[in-house]
Amino acid sequence: MVQIFKKDDIIRSFNVENGKVFTTIVLGEYNVTNPTLEQFLSTGWEEYTPEPAPEPEPYIPTLEELVEQKLRERYSINQEFEVQRKRDTEPEAFQTYYDYVESCISYAHEQQYREE
Repeated sequence: MVQIFKKDDIIRSFNVENGKVFTTIVLGEYNVTNPTLEQFLSTGWEEYTPEPAPEPEPYIPTLEELVEQKLRERYSINQEFEVQRKRDTEPEAFQTYYDYVESCISYAHEQQYREE
């Protein structure tokens, strides 16, 4: 099992199995290969547990992102282009689309959003 240790502001991981640390240390006059955990700790290393990473701040969308998210619930980009292309030939369809866009904008203003 890999464990993390710290000594003199140096942080390293070592394999530790059956109470032995897989490394070589200097213990007095001797180089000791795969010392016991007790021997290893006696050379100044200490077990180290890193601080957990802070929780990320929740993402707050921009006003434009909120409008687009709401708009996509009803219209894909291609559908929007189609309605806009037929604006003069199908004014009722365009008005329905336009009213929905306005409702999406109103909805977005009621939500929490990030200023850019």
